[in-house]
Amino acid sequence: MKFIKDLSKLHMIPMVIGLIFLIALVVVLATTVMLRKDLVHEESLQLAGKYKDRFGATFAGSETCKKCHERTYLEWRTSLHSRMLRDVKVDPLANIGDFETPNEVRTFSKEEIAYTLGSQWRQQYLKKEGDDLIVLPASYHFPTDKWTPYQADQPQKRKWWTECAGCHATGVDPVKKSFVEAGVACEACHGPGQQPCRSDSLALRSRPSSRPHG
Repeated sequence: MKFIKDLSKLHMIPMVIGLIFLIALVVVLATTVMLRKDLVHEESLQLAGKYKDRFGATFAGSETCKKCHERTYLEWRTSLHSRMLRDVKVDPLANIGDFETPNEVRTFSKEEIAYTLGSQWRQQYLKKEGDDLIVLPASYHFPTDKWTPYQADQPQKRKWWTECAGCHATGVDPVKKSFVEAGVACEACHGPGQQPCRSDSLALRSRPSSRPHG
């Protein structure tokens, strides 16, 4: 009889095992969540202390970044980002549009250009007007070797400091009409480098687009 009673309890064994497994799973999950919260809180405190003046930090320039990140710097230096905005006085070869052939669309001369925008499939041009930089009303397309109009009848949309500068240069101050570095440099995405960066954990700042438009 005792043996039969013992056999009648065998069906409870899977239930007991399942209950133990469920309790263990709940404990593991709860512990994981608590540890994760503690870790996130600790990292937040560390970042808050280390980068508490992040928005007041100054830009160091890509050459400073090169000291610790030479390989990344060289990759950036040969990328489209570094060639987004170029000063034609510093780099005369930056201008690769066709200014020799007369064209009705292009109403400006090569001598008027202060900066070039883009270097791959399309190039646009900036002209200085006092403290302002104005996007000239035509762009040059390399694949077709043609000039096309650009906002020719909407001069307000061609004011570079207010309409375009934030994506074309680094450390832009539209009020003072100045920038720290031409092109999409290291600190355009990683933020000002006055504070030593943490390359293993510092997230990229949000930008309208990470792809160069030229």
